[in-house]
Amino acid sequence: MSPTPSGVYVDSTPPPLPTGLQSSTHTPDVWTNDATITYTWSQAADNVSGIDGYGVFTSSGTAGSPSAVKDIEQVLTYSETLAQGSWHFNLRPVDNSGNWSASYASVGPFRIDITAPAAATALASATHQVNVQRCTTTVAVSWTAAVDTGGSGIGGYAGLWDTSPATVPAGALNISAGSTSFSQSIGSSTIGRYFHLRAQDRAGNWGATAHFGPIYANANSVLVYCTGKTNSLGCVPSIGTNGNQPSKSAGNFTVTCTSTLNQKFGLLFFGTQPQNTPFQGGTLCVASPTIRTTNTNSGGSASGNDYSGTYSFNFSTAVMNLYGMDPGETFHAQWWMRDPASPSTTGLSNAVKFTVCQ
Repeated sequence: MSPTPSGVYVDSTPPPLPTGLQSSTHTPDVWTNDATITYTWSQAADNVSGIDGYGVFTSSGTAGSPSAVKDIEQVLTYSETLAQGSWHFNLRPVDNSGNWSASYASVGPFRIDITAPAAATALASATHQVNVQRCTTTVAVSWTAAVDTGGSGIGGYAGLWDTSPATVPAGALNISAGSTSFSQSIGSSTIGRYFHLRAQDRAGNWGATAHFGPIYANANSVLVYCTGKTNSLGCVPSIGTNGNQPSKSAGNFTVTCTSTLNQKFGLLFFGTQPQNTPFQGGTLCVASPTIRTTNTNSGGSASGNDYSGTYSFNFSTAVMNLYGMDPGETFHAQWWMRDPASPSTTGLSNAVKFTVCQ
């Protein structure tokens, strides 16, 4: 305005609103656990008396007008620390003549969540029991979902298998937010493994870790060892299996022997400890005490002498129950057979070590 005849300027025009109001540290409508926020803006000049400052109002939920009270000077940036919740930053200018803008600039919502989610609970497995040997290596785990009370909601989980009982996962989430189960092949090992599950909310807060284990998953629980005794025909009886796992519940693990003399009786003996001791011209591969099966005929050619005979013994569920063979226990087995033409009149196979699984 023009000066009055007395030379006094009169400003009755409200100042323009600031433009480009934004945050240099936060993105609207994106949850974060960083509660300290900085805002920036641009301000067009007030043509007469000039900008004196601003009223500011950080409103919860929706935008809202600042009151006609100057809170900050004519700056172009402002920082504050917010409480948990959803916030709008509102800015209203005033000029040096006391004129307040009738409106205000606003930006938001800025969503703050500083509360960690609770841990998942009831972590369990329908496929593998804790401390029980299983032959299968794909383990399914389930849980009751973690709960987030900070507002942002569960963003997902980090799930990890390893050999430590207390690992705390971090890094990328590999299980979706809505999941309450997870299945993974953890590979074969004689070592116990543990599953660790940790929830993260959408603001980036990590919850406490739930742990489960140890789980024993061993798909390679059968090992042939020791040395068989060459028989009177110059061949060596060879122990083996039918390729099944020694599962107590399945009951279909069979220990075999091939390259044995035809039409000769033999038996399988087994115990919990190995040994490597000379015995009757061969090697005794299983230490006492042992359990002996009943005699069985090798079959093969009906007449003459050859090595077409075979032996077979099935460790059924009933057999394992009879001898108290439980998952996780390891046994050693060896075949003994008749060989009338040898100096000791007996023969021996090599041996097999196997660990019973569920």
